[in-house]
Amino acid sequence: MFAKAFTQILLAVVLVSSSVPTYNAYEVTTSVSVVTNSTENTCETQDFTPSILIGNLYYYNQLNDTEKRLYDDLINSTSKFLKGEDITLTLCSYDAKNKKGYLEYYYFVKRVIRAYTYDNPEAVVWFENYNRTYYIADSKDYVYMKLTPKTPSEATSSLNASNIEEELTALHNTAKDFVKTLTGTDSEKIEQINKWIIDKVSYDETISLPDRDNIYGPLMKGTAICSGYSYAFKYLADLAGLNVIYVTGKAYDKNTNEFMPHAWNMACVDGKWLLVDVTFNTSTKTKYLLINPKDNIHFLDNSYNFTYTN
Repeated sequence: MFAKAFTQILLAVVLVSSSVPTYNAYEVTTSVSVVTNSTENTCETQDFTPSILIGNLYYYNQLNDTEKRLYDDLINSTSKFLKGEDITLTLCSYDAKNKKGYLEYYYFVKRVIRAYTYDNPEAVVWFENYNRTYYIADSKDYVYMKLTPKTPSEATSSLNASNIEEELTALHNTAKDFVKTLTGTDSEKIEQINKWIIDKVSYDETISLPDRDNIYGPLMKGTAICSGYSYAFKYLADLAGLNVIYVTGKAYDKNTNEFMPHAWNMACVDGKWLLVDVTFNTSTKTKYLLINPKDNIHFLDNSYNFTYTN
């Protein structure tokens, strides 16, 4: 039974992976190691109080209790991520008769990881260094997720266990020094963050440079693609105490005359959610700064059932 179930779930993961579109900067690659808790998990809602809360919890607050448990496990695994260790997490009980279960588990994990990285931009750096796999390994038939460090040739980040803590500390100090210079109202601070990023960062036209899609690329190397710009903007806004979220979807590309996968931000100012697209502002300067989100250019991704404004 185990061998059959193992084969089925791996096959399901492969099939789902092949049908999910790649969103350049913000698609987190797939693989979790020593079981972090001994309680029985199911895919049903449970009472749960997280042990650690970090960042702006906009997406965390949209998860159900079981999803929040996995989110919390990921937070508690941060030290292992930084050390480049394997991580194994228990997901849900597995019913071999329920063929839909494979896809549900995959979607469940993808939704949690998106919430976790959208809320915590720094987490994207270490997730880019891990592969993700699923398996069933005991008589209780639980689904486990194993995160395994990528080889240097696989990783899309130049950071690894030997330098990630030092480099992220340096990044954090640089960001804090800048945030100390911000003055004025929330909207004025947002304008200053937008200007600082577009003056400092250039778009990676090759779409191939390391760290192009996380905070390290724009803030320490000066290059990024849309997700890198947007994660950097949120990271700085979080440090400044501003209410900003990271969002994904599609936006109109005048060069191709098509709507392409894209990432940008929403900022809550004076009780209103306004759109900020730092990537577009690198060429238009301030055209996409604190504008009405219904601009007929940006369309949000609803595939993970997140609410982007309230």
